[in-house]
Amino acid sequence: EADKKWAKDFMLRHGIPTARYESFTDTNKAKAFIRSAPYQALVVKAAGLAAGKGVVVAANVDEACQAVDEILGDLKYGQAGATLVVEELLEGEEISVLAFTDGKSVRAMLPAQDHKRLGNGDTGPNTGGMGAYCPCPLISQPALELVQRAVLERAVQGLNKERITYQGVLYAGLMLTRDGPRVLEFNCRFGDPETQVILPLLETDLFEVMQVCCSGQLDRLPLQWRSGVSAVGVVLASAGYPETSTKGCLITGLPDVNSPTQLIFHSGLSVNKQKKALTNGGRVLIAIALDASLKEAAEKATKLAGTITFAGTGAQYRTDIAQKAFKIAIASAPGLSYKDSGVDIDAGDALVQRIKPLSRGTQRPGVLGGLGGFGGLFRLKDLSYKEPIIAEATQGVGAKIQLALQNELYENIGYDLFAMSANDLLELGAEPVAFLDYIACGKLHVPLAAQLVKGMADG
Repeated sequence: EADKKWAKDFMLRHGIPTARYESFTDTNKAKAFIRSAPYQALVVKAAGLAAGKGVVVAANVDEACQAVDEILGDLKYGQAGATLVVEELLEGEEISVLAFTDGKSVRAMLPAQDHKRLGNGDTGPNTGGMGAYCPCPLISQPALELVQRAVLERAVQGLNKERITYQGVLYAGLMLTRDGPRVLEFNCRFGDPETQVILPLLETDLFEVMQVCCSGQLDRLPLQWRSGVSAVGVVLASAGYPETSTKGCLITGLPDVNSPTQLIFHSGLSVNKQKKALTNGGRVLIAIALDASLKEAAEKATKLAGTITFAGTGAQYRTDIAQKAFKIAIASAPGLSYKDSGVDIDAGDALVQRIKPLSRGTQRPGVLGGLGGFGGLFRLKDLSYKEPIIAEATQGVGAKIQLALQNELYENIGYDLFAMSANDLLELGAEPVAFLDYIACGKLHVPLAAQLVKGMADG
């Protein structure tokens, strides 16, 4: 990243897949190339370091030429923009794959996706990153293996061929195109904000990983990652970012986060003499949430970000981090079944078979039909009453269910429920002739439900 021209030339030398490009130190030549290139030369990059803001993805040729004038002509980012790289505009999803290396072995981390644009729906100017999530399901396992071989390992091997030993973290920013992954950039460091969602999922001790990278023994330490967990981070930025930053605004609502599933990482933040947190930069902090569901993690991280305020100017943050992954997951998911929606027909049938004999034991003259219908029928004339009046009573078990759960005694609950209902009718001078039960549950547990029904039948 310190010299994007050198990086592009390096990739070309060692056969690492990347976008077509040219580099320039003259504004007129750069603009002439943009207008005549055999591909869409709409990505304009300052070759040097520009705090993550030196890249313009232009919508058209005029916008790309304007970026050349600003970065190279006006030196908007100082000497960082004294050399320009003009690249082919690639189409696809952008993801980040980071790796540990000891200079020989390469171990990829879980893939993540950054959100570089300021606003929801990837609108507004480029930033250093407004949020990220991990792992990213947009890259397939075969494509990830290709990145390992053709990008990460080839980069380390290329450095060795040029007599450069690199130990540490190698960051590959990638575009997943129709022709396969293409490298957008390399960084010799962790990525921000990807790191904040990657490392909470690393189970192996990070210090041990660093040690084996430094000693050239990475191949001896297997990396372990948390399975079935997603992490989502939402960045809160000060007003005016990325063009300017607002400093000195009081930050309120910072939660006391002691949970391993909710984290706050500080960046552009300072503390005054009164120990009050103040904004002190563009991207101020990031709110992280972990959950087994990527969607839940995103909702929790966004909610956590919403509890934090910057006095006066307010905070900027996106509310759509990881939304692309949801849409793709929904589009590729098979249709919902009854069981997916919480209705287990097989479990219901199993319960019916278990309670059939219990139901038969409660039959009396007047009962019509059998088990499994959508309602109950009773013929009143079989009771031999001259002018029958229908009396009704309802009951619930209330807090007793807690005792039943603690002691795993469910028959007594059913017995008690029936007894209370029958007593209410007897108090009215009525004869109990029919009993309707309703069991509310998130998931049908057949043995438990059968015990409840047995208790009612015994009653």
